[in-house]
Amino acid sequence: AGCSTGQIIAWDSVRWVVTFRIDAHDESVTDITLLDDRLVSCGVDGTVRIWDIHTQECIRVLDGHLGAVTSLCIVGSQIFSAGVDLSVIPYNVHDYHTTNGLVGHFAPVTSLCASRTELFSGSADHGIVVGYVQDVQ
Repeated sequence: AGCSTGQIIAWDSVRWVVTFRIDAHDESVTDITLLDDRLVSCGVDGTVRIWDIHTQECIRVLDGHLGAVTSLCIVGSQIFSAGVDLSVIPYNVHDYHTTNGLVGHFAPVTSLCASRTELFSGSADHGIVVGYVQDVQ
């Protein structure tokens, strides 16, 4: 779970006890997702962070948004992050390099989801933008 305190808290879903806590972001955590043995988080501090799930150490901090990052989605070998800056930024999961962001909204992008080939972004502009996702190796 992501918290308004900037922490990520992992729970044992059988015994309902906390297994670990990470002081992840300087401000609220807005989304988290798993990528193999890595945890990906984003927050109001404008960053996307990659965590080793076993050691709870931060592997990488990804910048690029001008303001809060609101949502994450993993499609193939790409991590997509959405932000209040109206953008969706793709990062390669192997080297974390980014290419040009996706545009099309006129208000903050609030959510992301995907099929195998399409990325859907929802926004405060009441619109949904559909983009074709090409896997990057």
